[in-house]
Amino acid sequence: MKGPDMPPSFQHQLSIELPVPPADVWAVIADYRRDPEWRAAVEMTVEPAGLVTEGAVTDERLRALGSWTRTTARIRDVVPGRSFRFVSDDGAVEGRRAVEGTDGGSRLTVWLRVTLPRAMAPLARFMGWMFRHRVRRDLARLRRVVMTRVAGA
Repeated sequence: MKGPDMPPSFQHQLSIELPVPPADVWAVIADYRRDPEWRAAVEMTVEPAGLVTEGAVTDERLRALGSWTRTTARIRDVVPGRSFRFVSDDGAVEGRRAVEGTDGGSRLTVWLRVTLPRAMAPLARFMGWMFRHRVRRDLARLRRVVMTRVAGA
């Protein structure tokens, strides 16, 4: 639902196919300490460290448009080896990472919803485009990280 009383927001869902088993993808996407390897301009900590667990807390610093933003989120709905959600403490950011097996290996799907402050309404369309472009590039980097990990194993 959109309207003058709704805060500006955008959401994206992107997928990539990888010629590796889902466990190889999960080992990277479910360990937030590895996010800086494949996500541009991000600094990340997670407590507890290691693969995601229900209730884990992430602290992300993301550089966008020349500024750093900080988001604290909680991990929810963990299905080990398969998927998890994250929701920011302020409710402005929500997302999901899910990996599934395919005939050729695996498919990773990333979903992200961001609600912007009302003052940023004029920039909402641009911000949505920018984040979609960023996620596409991040997924290309993720492919390289996963393939390098598999080749080195």
